[in-house]
Amino acid sequence: MSINTLYESAINGGTVEEKRLFDTLSVTFRLIAYQRIQNRDDADEIIQESLLNIAKNYAGMDFTVSFSAWAYKVLSNEMLRYYRNKKRRGFKVDEDPEDANLGASWKPDPTLEPSLIKCLKKMCRANSRYARILNLKFQGYDTDDICKRLVIKSNNLYVILSRARSMLKECLEKQGAI
Repeated sequence: MSINTLYESAINGGTVEEKRLFDTLSVTFRLIAYQRIQNRDDADEIIQESLLNIAKNYAGMDFTVSFSAWAYKVLSNEMLRYYRNKKRRGFKVDEDPEDANLGASWKPDPTLEPSLIKCLKKMCRANSRYARILNLKFQGYDTDDICKRLVIKSNNLYVILSRARSMLKECLEKQGAI
């Protein structure tokens, strides 16, 4: 039975047909994701995210293409997101080209440390999660460890880190520290 036929049955039927649809999608997605993603845990997470997105949206969708084409596109987008995040994780903070230009002439500003502490305290009061993530990153925890500790996904971690750094930079600029 094709995925599109199973989709029609799931829309018109009940939970048994819906279970058959998602079981079939799960097997098919597993074959595709395991072939393209070399890490099984990452592939399983991609499959899970894809099936979750499909489960949330499939009942109310009006498809311009077939259901199976849309479902495969959802999986494809999740795999693409994985590769983009993997590429981002490949760059280390230590390899920042701006740091290479600092050289021996750079000396820390004595007012920076008190300003930084003041800004971190403000951030902790405003959003303790941002401050905690910055602290864990500063302590040297890698992305996977922070995600496991805080039970969040890496995509969410990158968003929080970006926002926290922006907030910290803005606070330091207001205090004239940078």
